[in-house]
Formats: sequence, structure tokens, C-alpha cells
Amino acid sequence: MEKEQEKQDEPIVPPVQAPGRNLARNLTEAAVELIPGGGLVTALYRVTHPPLADKLRGEWEQTISERTNEHSSRLERQELALQDLQSFLSARTARKEAGQAGLLSFFRTGMLASLEKIADERGDVETQKRLAQQLDATAPEVEEIISSLTVARDMLSGEAEFVEFAHRLDDVLYGKFGKVGIRERIQELITADIRQPYVPELAKQICTEIREFNRRVIALASTTQNGQQKRE
Repeated sequence: MEKEQEKQDEPIVPPVQAPGRNLARNLTEAAVELIPGGGLVTALYRVTHPPLADKLRGEWEQTISERTNEHSSRLERQELALQDLQSFLSARTARKEAGQAGLLSFFRTGMLASLEKIADERGDVETQKRLAQQLDATAPEVEEIISSLTVARDMLSGEAEFVEFAHRLDDVLYGKFGKVGIRERIQELITADIRQPYVPELAKQICTEIREFNRRVIALASTTQNGQQKRE
């Protein structure tokens, strides 16, 4: 194996002329042609015993052809390997970003608890203040995650097998039931007069949107199980 590699790595040296050998051959052929019928003998000799330069050039051209084919085969194997690597990295990125999206989920130990309290008409000004504090406290981390996921969405959208995942990710972030829109409606609820009759209804609507958002986050993660995409 090592000998084959050494042979492949050897530089291909073009054949060089041998002036002394060529001169001797030319003189011999000229002398033969002086004999009647010598031209036929010379022609036959050239076929059965081609000049060394022609023989060397033929071997050189064959070596060039073999080496070129070998390099082409290597490049094809390298290209396939790079494609496999790119696919693996994209799949790993998709799994990672699905996990990141999971961090955007709403849980009942956070804002969802305050929203459900307002939706059940048990909320008051203090509940609103608590909700505002929760929204502000989570803003830096949420904005960072959304920014990271947006970059991942743009990258994955360029990979044919991950286009669907990229659109699902975009929907989780910016869709009708996306994280960005839900936070905007929570802000609207915070600034509203808690005594207004429409406030509990608005809170119920937001809770419904959150349930749908959480469902889509779970579905997003399921598309990357075992590195394969699955449809809902």
C-alpha cells in the first residue's frame, strides 16, 4: 500500500531525447536504405522496433492518463465525503436548534401561570406587574436565542433536505403562533387596564396561542429524531 502511494506521489518526468542513440539509429537506417529493398526493411524495423523516444513518450502518456484517472477518482471520493460531512453537520445543527427552540417554550412556572390567572378573572394589578417583570427578565435570553435560530434558519434553508425544517423553525419564531408575536400580545396585555372586560378574553387568546406554540416546538424537535425528518 505504501509502495503504491509512493509511486503515485512520484513526479511524472517527460521523456528526454538521447542524441547519441538517435544519431546511431539514423545512420543505421540510412545505410540499410542504400541496399535494394532496404526501404521496406527499414519500414518494417520501425514498426517492430520503434525508436526509444517514441516508446518512452508512449509510456509517459500512459502514465499521465493513469495518474489523471486516479486523481479524478480521488477528487470524486473527496467530494462525496465532503457531502456526507455537510449533511451530518446540517443534521446536527438542526437537532441543536430544535433544542434551542425548546428553551422558548412556555411553562406554568413562568408567564403562563400569570396569564392563566388573568384569563380566569383572578388577576389584578399585582398579577400584571408580575407578568411585566417576567417578560422583562426573559427578554435578553429570548432575543439571543431568536437571533441564533434566525441565523440557523437561513443556513439550513440552503440544504434541500432541511428546507422543511427551516420553514417550521421560521413559523415557530415569526408565524401566526410564533414566539415574537406572542410576546408582543403579552406586552399589550400588560399595558391594558386590568379592569376592562376584554382583558380576560385577551389572556385566554394568548393562552390558546401558547398551547399551539408549544405543540409546534415539540413537533419541530420530532423532525430531527435519529437525524431524520418526520411529518406531523
